[in-house]
Amino acid sequence: MFQHSAMTKPLFKRALGSLGLQVAERSIYVIATSFILHALIQFWQPIPWISLWHIDTSGTALWTVFTAVHCGAWCIIYIGAIMMDLGEMLGIKQVYYNLRGLPDPITFKSRELQRLYLHMRHPSFTGFCILLWIYPFMSLDRVLLAGLWTLYMMVAWNVDQFDYQYQCHQLRRKHSKLTYY
Repeated sequence: MFQHSAMTKPLFKRALGSLGLQVAERSIYVIATSFILHALIQFWQPIPWISLWHIDTSGTALWTVFTAVHCGAWCIIYIGAIMMDLGEMLGIKQVYYNLRGLPDPITFKSRELQRLYLHMRHPSFTGFCILLWIYPFMSLDRVLLAGLWTLYMMVAWNVDQFDYQYQCHQLRRKHSKLTYY
């Protein structure tokens, strides 16, 4: 989270600009984040002896509940990835547009969507939050990760009434198009 947030700061952006890499900024950002996540997964040291809860789900209806919740969370993650412009989020579109002599792809998006992106960039975070908290075994390291993830979401997201109204408008618009066909 620290690396992810630090690379969004103007100082980092100016440094890339001085190297002539501003068009690849998002790609560099995604690659660096991928390396950090890989290192986190590779060097993660679980704390198995301290458990906050352990729910036995073998052969019970609880197993079905946890499985359904996890499937729903993965659906949220998948749908969130589809909703966002994945090529732009990974930085591929910025490089492609630059090579074609086009302006930054964000300029083609509505003002309201640009505003929403400033306030909430990753809707799939909600799905990951569900995956981390709704689990039959909660170890100390898992609660630390879930807590930091949740705190990061609460601090980084500042969606307001205008963003909410925009999302409701888009949902109604898409629903009317789908029911038309």
